[in-house]
Amino acid sequence: MKADTENLHDHCGMGSYRKEKGFYRQISIICPRDGSSIVTARFYWPGRDGASNCYACVWIWGGVSHGHGGGKAGGYGYHKESAAIESALHNAGVYLSENIGGRGDSAIRDALTAVARAVTGRRRFFTIEAHG
Repeated sequence: MKADTENLHDHCGMGSYRKEKGFYRQISIICPRDGSSIVTARFYWPGRDGASNCYACVWIWGGVSHGHGGGKAGGYGYHKESAAIESALHNAGVYLSENIGGRGDSAIRDALTAVARAVTGRRRFFTIEAHG
């Protein structure tokens, strides 16, 4: 998977996607050289049930390139986390070579790693996942 970060920017109104009381989990892509976080994605499920919306926020720091975005996904019958992070990445100005919406956790990790590669030019990273 490849990520185009040429139009990376800060998404206005991102605060409406942060639902701290519904924090669910976080995935961070870390630089092995200095331990800095290059991409951080946070997921929120305020209702903690399958019927509620899933919200996602992403922060990207790649030296001179930086941006952030938020997104959400609702409905039934698919992997909402991957759809929400796809929306958040799009709102931050990131365009992926593959659609990840509804494709699961491995698609999320692949997309976040592709973004880290695009903004740093590096190939190897650590992935850290934390649950709330």
